[in-house]
Amino acid sequence: MTAVGVFAANLLAHPPGALSAAAAGVAAVGVALVASAAKGMAAKLCATPLTAIICTGAAVIAYYWPKAYTFPVLIGVGGLMTLGWSYYKKETPPPPKATDASVNSHGLSMFWGALVLAAWLVVLIVTVVLGSTLHNPPLPLKWWEVFYRTGSIIYGGGQVVLPMLYTDVVQQTCDANGVCTDSLNTWVTSQQFYAGLGVAQAM
Repeated sequence: MTAVGVFAANLLAHPPGALSAAAAGVAAVGVALVASAAKGMAAKLCATPLTAIICTGAAVIAYYWPKAYTFPVLIGVGGLMTLGWSYYKKETPPPPKATDASVNSHGLSMFWGALVLAAWLVVLIVTVVLGSTLHNPPLPLKWWEVFYRTGSIIYGGGQVVLPMLYTDVVQQTCDANGVCTDSLNTWVTSQQFYAGLGVAQAM
């Protein structure tokens, strides 16, 4: 996958006409597959009135305010809303299944598990603070911050992580009319991103 990505990125830097047309078609299919998966997730996860409200509000906020911190904040707020609603309705959690016993322990005691969790949290906070406060952080630190933060906060498949990745790896400038174009210093162009998405979905 890495070799395919490097090969595709080099070709798509200045693609010829035929390759540009093919990449556009592949990207369109990739977006369609993600949209189909998003529709299936919405039908499954937004089935109640409360979750439908949360899904709608989160989608609107994420669309109009696509900042790096928007997505983890939305996840936290959504979790707190459903937790508060459960307490308000005095709902009891379903009894654990027999298959849930296998995830009670991952081979670490509670002390070592808490230590690992604390180390992960410290690294996450330090990484985000350095990436946000340094005037001109080195490129490897930017890469580390983006992918460590994304991998730490977001759980699920590629469709879940795509909005955050796109916001971070495709740098764009928008004019007063809301028309956005790729910046000269963007890590990857939007064309490369969507073409890579289509290739990954096809594989």
